[in-house]
Order: sequence, then structure tokens, then C-alpha cells
Amino acid sequence: MKLRCAGAVSGAFDVGDAATVGELMDALAKRVGVPGEDLRVFAGGRSLPADASTTLESLGVSEKTRLVVSRVRRDPAIEAQARRAAQEQARADRLAKIEQAAEALASRAGERARFELEDQDGDGLAGVSENDRKALVCGLTLHQKGRMMLDAGDFADALGVFELAEEAFAVADRALTENLDNVPILRLDAAWAQFQEFRRGDAAAAGSIDAGAERLRLCREGFARAHGPNLERLRAVHGGCSPELGLYVRLELLEGVLAIRAGDAEEARKKLKAASEKRDALLSVVRPESVAALASMGIDGPEATRALRFCDGNVDAAAAHVMDARAKAEAAAEAAAKRRETERAALRFGRAASGALVDLDVLASMETMGFDRAVAAEALRATENNAQAALDALAFDRDAIETAAAAAAAKAAERDARRKRRREEEEEDGDDDDGDDASDSADRDSADRDSDSDSEDDSDSEDDAERELMEAGEMCDDPLSAYDVDVSQEGAAIDEYLALLPEPAA
Repeated sequence: MKLRCAGAVSGAFDVGDAATVGELMDALAKRVGVPGEDLRVFAGGRSLPADASTTLESLGVSEKTRLVVSRVRRDPAIEAQARRAAQEQARADRLAKIEQAAEALASRAGERARFELEDQDGDGLAGVSENDRKALVCGLTLHQKGRMMLDAGDFADALGVFELAEEAFAVADRALTENLDNVPILRLDAAWAQFQEFRRGDAAAAGSIDAGAERLRLCREGFARAHGPNLERLRAVHGGCSPELGLYVRLELLEGVLAIRAGDAEEARKKLKAASEKRDALLSVVRPESVAALASMGIDGPEATRALRFCDGNVDAAAAHVMDARAKAEAAAEAAAKRRETERAALRFGRAASGALVDLDVLASMETMGFDRAVAAEALRATENNAQAALDALAFDRDAIETAAAAAAAKAAERDARRKRRREEEEEDGDDDDGDDASDSADRDSADRDSDSDSEDDSDSEDDAERELMEAGEMCDDPLSAYDVDVSQEGAAIDEYLALLPEPAA
């Protein structure tokens, strides 16, 4: 039976023909995201009884009945606590989904996770075990996703993703990671997220920023190993340029803040002054005449600023840097678009037991042999893309493969129809909305959650999470992206905290 609602829940959803009041309340509570006791339901102007075992049919509720749902207003403090709990749960769910997607991507070496693992000297990491490779890819992907969240101002979620990335890197052999700067940069980004939450006035972050002292200590030690005590290893890689200065501005700022909170004014002044000097060095290479020269070449804005910082103000080197970066970005975008197109086509056939998508190149070769596309795809899916095994299955178990292919096609068609129906219902609900209840926006926002979501929709969501992570991972192709710190926020914080310190004794 399909029931239509207005108020705190709007739209249509299905319940069993013999559904009870209790089952209805459970469904509505799930839709709104609040306990059932916080809801009241009216049918024909009368509130439904509290007896959960009463059937809707006995109350005269049918598909023609329009239900009005309202929320019981409770104590604001209780409401706020409930909202915080719901937000924390939603955040935990998001992080879990991101973690699962990252692990899935890392497990698909040849299919989607395309990372060239190199050390700080630019040499490939040869002889890396499969488990270590998965851990590194997972850590790199999660780190980049966290950086995107950080740039968007989602500091708490970014920190959660950074912590997942730290866990992933910790699984890898330490001999592989201790000479890379990926891990210390990750720790620095995590500490920066903590600092941003602290700056925003989050009371809980005050304690976490102090706890971040160990993270910063490990970051400092990691930079010394990866970059060399005097940055000599980094200079050898980057040809004398200083792309890393922004990282050290951020590091020494955070070390200075911790020193202030520890009551060590002298150490704080030392760290903040060092950060200020590096900030000034970075800003000094971005000269107006250099920016103008690059602008005349069609390079301006953040692109020009970034290139000048990375090339110590050398205009010719900065222009070459930009052209090289653009070419790489264009090639990466084309490759990514082609991968996404391939994935969309492959997803129609479902995944193998390992999670792998059907290999479309192998599928095309089987089509040239005269096999039906859907049947050949099912054979490949069932045999983990083993072409010979798929041919054997078609030769000796053709009927079973054809039956499975037909079932898969029907399932895909059903999923498409369900999505289409959902879109139509949402459009209809929008036209039907008569404002019967002055429920708040949170109630209305929750109404678009479909109560009949199933494992297929969950799978779609997982695929979306993987695609988001893949897009983040593609940004790892830029070896200098991790050094891209414009130091504007850092500079403002340095000046602010220096002003808080007492003048040094004469």
C-alpha cells in the first residue's frame, strides 16, 4: 500500500497491506531521522492511536488517505544534543564509507588505482609487496581526499580522513615510508585541520591541538629524513627551487602556537620569527613585474603565483613550469574522462566477486567471436575476467550463463525504473506541496530519502564514493600539489600570535 504524507514527512512511500501503526511509525522515524515517539500522525483529522499493534486497515487508512506528520517539540537542549549525536553518527558513516571506498580502490591495481610510487629522489619503489602497495595507495588517496575537504573548510571531516590515511600508512613497511615526505606532510595537514578547528572556536579542539604536539614532532623528524637536515635532498630533486617553504611556514607557526600554550614565550617567538622569515621569502619572489610578465603570456592569478613560488621568482622557469603542468593536467583529464566513460559502461554488467568491473577490451574481443555482449559480459564477470575460463563457461555451461545474464539485465532495468519512478515522485511531491505543516527545513530535507532503498542503492552510493576518491587520487599526479601553500592564512596567524607575545627583555 502506498501512503502519501505531508508535513514533517512529505511524499509517498510503500508499507505492507497489513501494516500496523508501529510499523508505520518506524518507517516515518527512519525517514525523518528521529525517534518514533517524537512524531505524531494524523489521519482524517484524528491522531493515530498509541497502540503499535493496531492495523492501519482497521483505522480506515488506505491509499486515498493523506497523512499529516508533525514533530513533537521538545526541550531545546535535548533537541540540540540529539542533533549533535545525529551529526556525529552521520560523520562516522561518511568516514566509514570513504574508508571502504579507499580500500576497494587500493585493491584494484590494474583497474582503477593507477599510482606511480616514487621515493623522494624520484626513483620508483621497486619490489613493493602487494600489501604494502595497497596500504600506500590507500594512504595517498585518503590524504588527497582530506586535502580537498580541508580546502573546502570541512575541518572536522578532513581530520577524520587524515586519521584514516595515517592508519593506512602505518600498515606499510616502515622502511618504505620513512624516507618519503608523504607521511610527515599528512601529519602536518592533520595538525593544521586541528588548528583551524581551534581557531574557529571549537572548544573540543583546544585539547586536541595540544595533543597534536606529538604529531608535529614526528612531522619534524620525518621532514629531516625525507628532505635532509638542510633540505639538500629536496634541492637535488627540485633543482634549487624552494617549493617546500610553505610547509615549513605552517609547521613553525603551529610549533609556535604550541609553545605559547605551553607558556614558553622565548621558544614561541623563535618559531614564529622563523615562520615569518620564510613567509616573507615566499612573498618576495612573487613580484608585481614578474606577475605582469607571466600575465602577458596568458598566465595570471593563482597559477602565476604558484609557479613563481615554486621557481624562486624566475619568470622563464615559472612559465615553463606552468606549461608543463597544463600539459600534464590536460593529459590526466583526458585519461580520467576515458576511465569514467569506461567505468559507466562496465558498471551495467555488475562486479565480479573480487569487486572488479568487466574488462571491456576482453569483452570487445569476445564480441568479435560472435558472442552476445550481455552473455559474454556475464561469463567474464563470473570468471574474474579470465578470457579462457569465460570461453570454457560459454562452451560447457552456456544455459547457466545466459540465465544469469538475463537476470542481471532484468535487475539493471528494475534499478533504472526505480530511479526514474523516484524522480517522478519527487517532481510530483514538489507540485503537490500545500504547506499543511510548518515543519522545519531539516524535516523537509529528510523527505527525499527513499524508504525502499536497498542493497542496489547502497552499491550505487559506494560507486559514487569510489569515483570521488578516484578524482582525488588523480590529483596525486601533480608531485608539487602537496607543497602548494599560499601562506596567506598562515601569515595572518603569525602576525596575530607574535602580537600576543611580550616584548623580549632588553
